[in-house]
Amino acid sequence: MQVKTFYEFGPFRLASSPAVLLRDGNPLALTPKALELLSVLVKNSGNLVSKDELMKAAWPDTFVEEGNLTQNISLLRKALGADLDDRPYIETMSKRGYGFAASVRLVEAGIPPITAVPAPTRTRTVRAISVLLLIAAAVAVYNLLPSPIPQV
Repeated sequence: MQVKTFYEFGPFRLASSPAVLLRDGNPLALTPKALELLSVLVKNSGNLVSKDELMKAAWPDTFVEEGNLTQNISLLRKALGADLDDRPYIETMSKRGYGFAASVRLVEAGIPPITAVPAPTRTRTVRAISVLLLIAAAVAVYNLLPSPIPQV
């Protein structure tokens, strides 16, 4: 059994691999960059994460303008909304970075392994297809045979 790690906050559950954010069990449509930024913020909940750290996490070895970071943070804020106390989940630390304000709970869940389709089912399907192909071949051969010449 595999163990998967989730981060829970409010009505949300964040899984890192594959990256997905769920709200009340339903996936939210977020870009991979937004999910990467959210993951960094959630893992550092309660701490300041500098703009440089966030830029390096989402765009490693790439030069992008700070506006990309600002735009993705804005998308995350819209998707998350506010907590029960009407506070935003993501706080801006003027000119320094961002912080994740909600308390986060780390959850590890066991995921059962995926099982393959039983072999007998595949075998029956292959047999049925083989029989149909043999019948089709027999009909084709029969139609190719010359018809008997009628006697007068």
